[in-house]
Amino acid sequence: MKKAYGQAAQFSIPNCSTPVEIFATNTSTTGATINWTETGSATQWEVLLLPVGSPEPASDTSGILTSSNPYTASGLIPGTVYKCYVRPVCAFGVGEWSYSIYVYPACTAPAMLNITNLTAFGANVAWTEMGSATQWEVIVQPASAQRQMRQLPVH
Repeated sequence: MKKAYGQAAQFSIPNCSTPVEIFATNTSTTGATINWTETGSATQWEVLLLPVGSPEPASDTSGILTSSNPYTASGLIPGTVYKCYVRPVCAFGVGEWSYSIYVYPACTAPAMLNITNLTAFGANVAWTEMGSATQWEVIVQPASAQRQMRQLPVH
C-alpha cells in the first residue's frame, strides 16, 4: 500500500497592527483632521471620538469606518474636548483600539468687543460670546506695544 503525501500549503496572515503616531490637525469649532501612521497592512480603519470623561472603548465598540488616512471628523460640539482612538479593520476582523489622543476643537472668538469708561487707570470691557466658553483671557497692553498673537484652549 502506497502512502500519498501532499504539498505543504503556505499562507500569510495579514498584519493587523494598531496605528501609532496619532495626532489632530486643522481643528475648527466643529471638526478636526485625524492623522496616524499605519503599522500593518490595513486599508480601512475605525475612528472613534468620545467626549473626555466617557469610558474607554470596549472591543465591541464601533467607530466610524473610513478608508481615508487622514480622516476628517465633523459634527464636533464646540468647546468639548474629545479623546480620539483609531483601530485597523482587517480581513479577519478589527484590531485593537489605539491609545487615545486629546482633540481640542477651536474656540469661537468673542465678537462685538466694546470698551467703555476708559480712563488712565482702567476701563470696562464687554463682548458677546459666540460659542460656549465660560472663561476668557484678557490681555491689556499699551497701544504702542506690538500686537501679540496667542491662541489659548480656554473653554
